[in-house]
Amino acid sequence: MTGMPHSEAGLPQLRTNAARTTREGAVSVAYEKILARIVSGTDEPGKRLREAGLAEELKTSRTPVREALQRLAAEGHVTIIPNRGATVSVADGDDLEELFELRMLLEGFAAGLAAQRIDEPGLKRLKEIQQDFERAAASSSPEEMSRINLAFHRAVVDAAQNSRLATFISTLTSASLARATFETYSDEQLARSVSQHRQLIEGMERHDRPLAEMAMKVHISGARNSLKNDLQARRIVKEESSNDRD
Repeated sequence: MTGMPHSEAGLPQLRTNAARTTREGAVSVAYEKILARIVSGTDEPGKRLREAGLAEELKTSRTPVREALQRLAAEGHVTIIPNRGATVSVADGDDLEELFELRMLLEGFAAGLAAQRIDEPGLKRLKEIQQDFERAAASSSPEEMSRINLAFHRAVVDAAQNSRLATFISTLTSASLARATFETYSDEQLARSVSQHRQLIEGMERHDRPLAEMAMKVHISGARNSLKNDLQARRIVKEESSNDRD
């Protein structure tokens, strides 16, 4: 019995592996691009995510998009309702609490690492971003403040020089959430946020890990408390309005 040459016998398996690799690559690309849209605020909470539209926009088939959405749903970024499709998740009070707990833990740790590892170019970059942030704060532009604030936090994470940590943190940050936070800030809270950024930079300059870590945790805790208070106030207003209609 004559068998196939060894080089040809392995071709089906090679083709299978290549196809799997190609599919997984397409799913990863779709996942990263959709996540980037959510994190940047391009796709805001509650927005419908249509497979066909996303597939056309990303120049891929619907299968990678469907698998990417399922992955995003497993991570809490997307909500999938049977027979209705996917929407960008809308965070409630419990979701926000979990989100901010993780941010305090991971970004606090990142700030501590950054204080140990940051170099002069990294410090210069942080200070330049802080100047932009303070100008945006003076003009009271929540959208501009949220954009620059995200850049500041990313610069801190970059200075930590830990790519896996950066990946984890990137899934917890959102431009739309940052913008919503600044919209709830009073002038006093905004001034406090500016001061906390400065304290964080001071910790970096002194390479003081505990100071930098604590400054970041306090900073994120302030944002959490402001959003929680705003959500509670909105809930009370909604209940009172509902009671009045009844």
